[in-house]
Amino acid sequence: MRLLLACLFASAMVASCGGSDGVSAPTSPALNPPAPAPNPPATPPAAPGGTSIAPIDTTSRAEVVARWNDTYFDNTPFSWSGSIGSCLAGDTTGAFKSAVLRRLNYFRAMAGLAGDLALDASLSAKAQQAALMMDANDNLSHSPPTGWTCFSAGGAEAASRSLLAYSNAPARSVDLLDGYMRDRGANNAAVGHRRWLLYPPLATIGTGDAPQANALWIVVPATTGSTAPAVAVAWPPRGFVPRPLTEPTDRFSLSCAGADFAAASVTMRADTGQPVDVRVESRSDKGYGDNTVVWSIDLGRSPASGWDRGTADTRVDIEVANVSGCGAGSSFRYSVTFITP
Repeated sequence: MRLLLACLFASAMVASCGGSDGVSAPTSPALNPPAPAPNPPATPPAAPGGTSIAPIDTTSRAEVVARWNDTYFDNTPFSWSGSIGSCLAGDTTGAFKSAVLRRLNYFRAMAGLAGDLALDASLSAKAQQAALMMDANDNLSHSPPTGWTCFSAGGAEAASRSLLAYSNAPARSVDLLDGYMRDRGANNAAVGHRRWLLYPPLATIGTGDAPQANALWIVVPATTGSTAPAVAVAWPPRGFVPRPLTEPTDRFSLSCAGADFAAASVTMRADTGQPVDVRVESRSDKGYGDNTVVWSIDLGRSPASGWDRGTADTRVDIEVANVSGCGAGSSFRYSVTFITP
């Protein structure tokens, strides 16, 4: 299966956020991501209802496993009333849209954020048109040309405001959301998709789904004058995390509003105390939610055989130091234990 991702960029700069899921190595399309301004929902968001997720205590292995089994897994079938051949955007069921919200809220609850994102129906209708376009053209673009199959003005608008995912194999689109969080691929060093989904002020989204594509409209809230307390958001989160969500060989990230990570250092140790070498891939990249430092384990210098316990619990101890401008602190120490639930 091939997976392509594209993420929106919140400045006038040109950027590319395509990437793959690691199963194959596709060439990502050249993109001109947009410059979204804070945009209030066009209609009042739907009440969360059964889609909100209570806080998850990631320091409790038992609770993490329980929430993995009763919240992450979702057997809601994908049902779509549209047609690629007829360029009919159609719609998915309310149950499926709720499944999308639950999955996103689960990720946020695991990261220590409020799992209460709400859905905007009018934005979802346009996102549905964008998903149709991506599926019909087997490609992703935040600026789709008018000559694209199934082009529509509403779909183009949604494409310019959305995270985009495409799989060349039919997939339940709720599972495509996992690719946003993993953010694999050479063009995703800044983990822009993950940063938007774990952006603390995020409250409202729109979602559109076709058999092979997802468009996730991100409503960027105005934060000027906000009195919300500063928070540092780590992924993987501190505590226990199921390996199917994120492998220790995936990218790690720490985000904080206003932070400057230019001089930050990142160190990791195995549970034996042995140093684990890391490679910092991105620092303070602006435009995707909060500023973030991104790193991964340097497998050339620290082979997995020296610290990864496979199906047994694997703990790594992390310290990110010398951070400036983050109201949540200047040094962060925490441990992540990868488990097989």
